[in-house]
Amino acid sequence: MAEIVVHGSNMDSRVIIGEDYLSLLKSLDKKKTFVFTDANVYALYKGVMEGFQVYVLPVGEDAKSFDIIQKTLQFLLDKDADRQSFILGFGGGVVCDIAGFTASVFMRGCRFGYIATTLLAQVDASVGGKNGINFSGYKNLVGTINQPEFVVCHPDFMKTLPKRELKCGLAEVLKIALVSDENLFSFLKNNRDKIFQLNANILEKVIYEAIRLKSVVVNAYEKERGLRRILNFGHTFGHAIESTSEYNHGEAVSVGMHIALKISVDLGMLDHKEFENITNLQKSYDLPIDCAAKYSDLMRAVTRDKKRDSDSIHFVLIDRVGNAVTQRLSFEQLKAYEQIVC
Repeated sequence: MAEIVVHGSNMDSRVIIGEDYLSLLKSLDKKKTFVFTDANVYALYKGVMEGFQVYVLPVGEDAKSFDIIQKTLQFLLDKDADRQSFILGFGGGVVCDIAGFTASVFMRGCRFGYIATTLLAQVDASVGGKNGINFSGYKNLVGTINQPEFVVCHPDFMKTLPKRELKCGLAEVLKIALVSDENLFSFLKNNRDKIFQLNANILEKVIYEAIRLKSVVVNAYEKERGLRRILNFGHTFGHAIESTSEYNHGEAVSVGMHIALKISVDLGMLDHKEFENITNLQKSYDLPIDCAAKYSDLMRAVTRDKKRDSDSIHFVLIDRVGNAVTQRLSFEQLKAYEQIVC
């Protein structure tokens, strides 16, 4: 078992890798703890939630809506929850987003934590304090930055994870490697087969390193500015692609990273050989690189991105594996890349 501390303005968050989540559940007061999960996770882990007050969410990204938030708030109100109550998100990224957002706004904030059951949630969605819900067709347009008390991550959860969802999380692991650590990139390159074989030791190292690297960034900049912007690599077009196609989050981010890599090459920042090296790794993990949307639809979504600054956007590029550069690009510049993007 390993532990990483993420520092926040409201509190420090303990990220525990390899912890026996059953022991943690036993330590919680069932009368004061409200578990948020989704239908898929509930079907698998219903037994360990017995005795808790459980709210079962619909499965999928569409659950991140004001309609669902209204229902989760009403649930807490009906169950006489108060500021001393504890909300536990038990599931993947969507569940953690909804649990974290609900906890942040209910009575202006109550305690919460996560048991993250997907690789994406473990290495990205549940770490760093960000939560968000979708609004008017745009991803994560409304949200807060508020640290959970703890996040429990365990490679055993990968045993019940569909392969597509595993690859979704690996896209985010690749992202953090590309922007901050060439050693993790090499580890992914050298351990592909063991990762897909769900080797527990290898997966635990991947999870630990991805969280450690992200925590370094978040501890320096909790809010979405400065160094923290590098964590948005692949997400500008990625969120737009996710909103306008059938790709899930990790798949869309993979395509978004590939677009950012192409622009990095075009601007003379990234060597073409390095570009091919990265692209080959994406392909070896069966991560998509081709855009599946109209460019006009993508640009409409990009102009609504949270990172926009008037008529431009803070766009994350890389000049080599392990080093990211943030550059302000105008929307007119991005429009000129239509042939590169689609």
